[in-house]
Amino acid sequence: MRTPSSKHPTSPGGGWVKLHRKLLEWEWYGDAHMVHLLVHLLLTATHEDRKYKGLTIKRGQLVTTIENLANALGTSKTSTWRRLKRLENGMVVEIKVEHGETLVTI
Repeated sequence: MRTPSSKHPTSPGGGWVKLHRKLLEWEWYGDAHMVHLLVHLLLTATHEDRKYKGLTIKRGQLVTTIENLANALGTSKTSTWRRLKRLENGMVVEIKVEHGETLVTI
C-alpha cells in the first residue's frame, strides 16, 4: 500500500482524524472496501486550505486520480470508481472530475 507523501502539495501532513462511533451504524459499514475508501479519503483530505496547480484546495478536500486511489487501496479502478460514486450518491462526498483529476469534497 502506498503511503501519502507529506511533500505533495495536497497531502494531509500530520495530525489527527476523529471517527464517531455512529460510523458503526453506516449502511456500508459491513463492506470493508467501502470503509477503507472512506477512511483513506478522511486521512488524505487536507486539513487546511492549500494552493495546488492554481486551485485552492479547501479543508476537507483532496485532489487525486482514480488510478492513484485504486493503487493506494489495492483495488481496481472500476471498483474504486463504483464505490466512490456510492459515497457520492449517499451524500458523503462530492466529486468533481476535470482534466483527469478528481476533486473529492468530504
